[in-house]
Amino acid sequence: MKGAGKSKILKNAFIISLGSFLSKVIGAIYRVPLTNILGGVGVGLYQMAFPVYCILLDLSGAGLPTGLSKIIAEKTEFSDKRKTLKVSLIACGVAGFFLSLLMALLSKPFSTFQGDSRAKLCFIALSPSVFFVSVISCFRGFFQGNKKMFPTAFSQVLEQVFKLFFGLLFAFYFSFNISYASAGATFAVTLSEIFALVFLIFVYRRELKKTYFTYYKIKVSKREFFAYLKEIVRICIPVTLIGIIIPLSQTLDSVVIINVLKSTTGSAISSYGLLSGAVSSLVGVPVAVCYGVAVSSLPEISESKESAEEKVKYSLFLTFVLSVVSAVLLYVFAENVTNILFSKLTLSERETVINLTKTAAFSVVFLSLAQTLNSSLIAKDKKYFPIISLFLGMAVKTVLEIFLLKVPYLSITGAQISVNVGYFVAVFLDLVYIIIESKKEKSCALNLKPVKKSF
Repeated sequence: MKGAGKSKILKNAFIISLGSFLSKVIGAIYRVPLTNILGGVGVGLYQMAFPVYCILLDLSGAGLPTGLSKIIAEKTEFSDKRKTLKVSLIACGVAGFFLSLLMALLSKPFSTFQGDSRAKLCFIALSPSVFFVSVISCFRGFFQGNKKMFPTAFSQVLEQVFKLFFGLLFAFYFSFNISYASAGATFAVTLSEIFALVFLIFVYRRELKKTYFTYYKIKVSKREFFAYLKEIVRICIPVTLIGIIIPLSQTLDSVVIINVLKSTTGSAISSYGLLSGAVSSLVGVPVAVCYGVAVSSLPEISESKESAEEKVKYSLFLTFVLSVVSAVLLYVFAENVTNILFSKLTLSERETVINLTKTAAFSVVFLSLAQTLNSSLIAKDKKYFPIISLFLGMAVKTVLEIFLLKVPYLSITGAQISVNVGYFVAVFLDLVYIIIESKKEKSCALNLKPVKKSF
């Protein structure tokens, strides 16, 4: 791979990683006062809505940036790129609207099934976000496919800033009622997505002014619409299935963890809140840094098939180095970070967070590698295998979780150990598959070489 290719991956990875890092840091900082205001139970109620929310997001096209960036990167005409965006906005906007409505209408059954009907208000407050994130995803996919990472990065930071401001405002204002306070903090997410969407629309319109398409409205015929839609669906359905597995697994976690721990401890919701809230926010920071490599490598690998294998290796190398360093730092400073950020928690709760964070440090490497491996396989049109590997990994995690949660000296830590094992299984299967496919490609290339005839 030429130096130019490496520099593009590095530059774009840096922009996305910086945006993701800042957004995760702000998110982690936000969790500190939020946890202190809501407490373990309040954070548990707050977190209960998000697994279901993430599933609906994926169904409405929130995983679109990955698939759409591949489609956009492969197109040469700017008009084709704009038509792809227009079709995706229509399709995802409609899907997002109906799924937002579904989440609001089924808020009570969802929360009751998870184990606490008080989370109903959180579902309702969060439901409009499904529509807004669906539309946002289309714009992000468009920019990423054109190798413009700044709009995605900045919009992520913008989301977190507004979520922090309104989340703390509403949580504090409604602190007299734990259900209202949790729902208020959740509604802040919806407001933050609105601000992010306004920003992306502004950037898109500004980009158009730099081209001769400034005042040219893209028209898509009925035949073109279905042709573009078919292309989007072909790529994005596998990507959606990949994206839906983890939130589906997390939804199952919210049911399994709370109900299994209820039989052994009186702090089931609090323990789940600490794992899915405090610990997840800490783990999310280093994973976000590595996420930039996955995002930036996808259009590069999609665009140039000749050097695809070298770019895959380079992306995996970058991810491995960054994730290992991040995991070590997270493990070493787990106690310091927890005591500083979550000082308002009880001593017992802080000890739980420290132990969980140290255990979760190992998952940083596996989850980061899984992200890059999935992007690489999608870019190389091997988009169905990550579904299989991730599904098997999460299935192993869930089965193991049921047994480990019942072990008295492990309790909630058993859930995090299961997560580590699940991601390890997924990464191991992906690596084996890539090695096998690489050998096949080399073998085919050798067989296709012209044979010189001797006379």
